Amino acid sequence: MGTCRQLPDGRWRAFATTGSGEARQRRTVICETRREARGALQAIERELERGQRRSHATLGGYLAAWIEEREPQLAAQTVRGYRQIIVNHLTPALGRLKLDRLTADDLAAYFAAKRKAGGLSETTLCQHRAVLHKALVQAVKRRTLSWNPLDAIEAPKPEHREMTVLTGDEPARLLDAVSGTRLHLPVLLALACGLRRGEVLGLQWRDLDLDAGMLSVERSLEWASGKAHHKVPKTRAGRRQLMLPNIVSDALRDRRHALRKDGLETGRRWREQSHVCPGWHPDTLSTAYGDLARRLALSTARFHDLRHTHATMLAEAGAHPRAVQERLGHSTISVTLGTYSHVMPSMRDAAVEAIQKRLGGGS
Repeated sequence: MGTCRQLPDGRWRAFATTGSGEARQRRTVICETRREARGALQAIERELERGQRRSHATLGGYLAAWIEEREPQLAAQTVRGYRQIIVNHLTPALGRLKLDRLTADDLAAYFAAKRKAGGLSETTLCQHRAVLHKALVQAVKRRTLSWNPLDAIEAPKPEHREMTVLTGDEPARLLDAVSGTRLHLPVLLALACGLRRGEVLGLQWRDLDLDAGMLSVERSLEWASGKAHHKVPKTRAGRRQLMLPNIVSDALRDRRHALRKDGLETGRRWREQSHVCPGWHPDTLSTAYGDLARRLALSTARFHDLRHTHATMLAEAGAHPRAVQERLGHSTISVTLGTYSHVMPSMRDAAVEAIQKRLGGGS
């Protein structure tokens, strides 16, 4: 039951109730005009009909509770990223607002202020929006909110970043420089197999069949709370088998032979050596590679770009996008095509040339 009444100061109050006893809910909105009050009353009544639950939480309190609830289902690195955005940005700017009073104007003002202040790219603002959107979607599902106010504002547009990869003789120079060092196998697995950094560090000897020349990606290693943790791939595509190039099989056999020679293949010391690339912290690996890449004056000093280089070499060699997708462990072909669009023209040209040869239209 709802009503609109004028207050002594000339403003209007929209007021509605539903239920009784502990289930009784009330809504009150103060408006400047009678027309606004009638519109507010209709919104209140629709809200109560849907069974929306009244929340007294602030957005900051809700986000803190939301990330705690989501933590067991997310990778540790993802949780760290979400927390950083929540603690350093969303909560200081929006945390005091009541969750159920949050408006699209509040959120639009947040992004406008961030752009005006500078220091954050549109890609970073996209990440802010993604975290906030996921949290508010949960609030809508639980009927704490009747809708997601982020849906009413335009999403930031991430900048297009040109991918950097090793070119020319850089891969060969890099492999020559890491030969005989601790960086050899990590670099080789990323460059010749396209493994991610966590997949390189999570690889164990039991994942290898060197006689068949196969490698299985079963897990990835990440660091959280000062400890190493394994996590399984997020998608079925991430858990995959790869055929090893001879250069990788030979290097792995040499490393296995060295372990046997040192007597490390049995007992406790072997268990400590169960990882193919043991003893690395992910950040330490990236730093060590970056330092070497800069000394060699390579095109890129980012470890992850070895994976991009691998994919680019596959595409330039005429590999089908589906084969590239499967080797990289992408969940969909659209991810592969979008990520490596810079080499798609060469793949297109190779396809046309192949048709011409089959049909006699070219040499």
